[in-house]
Amino acid sequence: MTPYPLTGEPQYLEARGLAGAMQGLADAWRSVWTPRSPPDIVEWCEGGAIVLPASVGSGGRGGRLSFAQRPYWRTVLRWVADSETQEIVVVVGSQCGKTLLGIAIDAYWGTWHPS
Repeated sequence: MTPYPLTGEPQYLEARGLAGAMQGLADAWRSVWTPRSPPDIVEWCEGGAIVLPASVGSGGRGGRLSFAQRPYWRTVLRWVADSETQEIVVVVGSQCGKTLLGIAIDAYWGTWHPS
């Protein structure tokens, strides 16, 4: 009696034309578990990753998050993404976009650093 080969043996896969498919699955599996490097926080936020409702957006317009009216927040965002930054203190007045900054930081951090 001849033993049946295990389904993972190369001869079995070659005979059935499945070697390429198994290699493709193995490559896909490895790419899923490869850590992603986070993009630049400002480009990610302004590139369409965050879409605000009209109730939150600047002037009630809503849409994609943009720091065009408040370019000084871009520097603070880059400090947030810098691994060497330990503490950030920003002294600002009212109605300067602090809530939008918080939304951007939370969304970025939750997406790229969920732990």
